[in-house]
This record gives sequence, C-alpha cells and structure tokens, in this order.
Amino acid sequence: MKYSAEESDSARPTPRETSQPTPDRPVGGTILVVDDEPMVVRAAAQILSRAGFTVITADGPLDAEARFEAAPGPIRLLLTDMVMPDGGGRRLAERLVARSPSLRVLFMSGFTEHDSVRDERALPAPLITKPFSASKLGAAVSDVLAEL
Repeated sequence: MKYSAEESDSARPTPRETSQPTPDRPVGGTILVVDDEPMVVRAAAQILSRAGFTVITADGPLDAEARFEAAPGPIRLLLTDMVMPDGGGRRLAERLVARSPSLRVLFMSGFTEHDSVRDERALPAPLITKPFSASKLGAAVSDVLAEL
C-alpha cells in the first residue's frame, strides 16, 4: 500500500516550512516530516532541505493532518515516526494515503521491539531505524520516491 490528500478547510494552520527551494537547488518536491522528538524533526528537515526538498514539519499525527491539508501543493512523501503519543505513524499514513493515493511513505522508529514495528515485513511501507545518518536517510528517501 502506498500512502497521499485532498480536502479543503478555510481555517487551516499555515504549514511550517523549514526550507524553500531556490534556483540553485533542484526542487525535489515536498516532504512532511512527523515525529514527537523535536531533535529528530530538525535533523531530518535539515538533511532533506539540503537535498533539495521543501520540508513541512509536524510534532504528531494531529498536527501532521492539519499541515497536510494546509500544504500549498502536493506532498510527495510522508516521513513519519511509528510510535508517537496521539496515534502512531501507521494510522496517520493510512489516513493521508486515503486522501492522496500518490503519497509515498517512509516510516522511522527507534523502538524496533515495539509491536507496531517488530515485523518490518508486515509494514505497508519501508522502515528506517533511528538514529540514522544523512546518507542513510537520503538513500531511503530516494528508494521510496524511485517507486513512482
């Protein structure tokens, strides 16, 4: 299953964008990064911004859904933590992909023994374990987006 959104709501929050594409960088599209750990969000956003992506960040599933709906254009990839308060990444991905079937998903987790992560083969999208390096994240994102 691949994960994507389309509904309108005039009272939506403005997305937090950590990077704007510039003429000297390739535009890789927009990635929504969701994690309840601010350091992980900042690190992932910085890595992805340097790779030429526009990044929208969210601190949990509820925030992510609002930012997804408020995004000024399509989001290519959801990079989401699997284990978070207020719901996990799998349920978030299911809801967003139901809205936008072309959305790709990459899960991340530092809790590989958690029930929601234990069997990677049962996941509907690839998983990258935390902590990860810039090169490992870049390769994982490239692999997921190459499926298009």
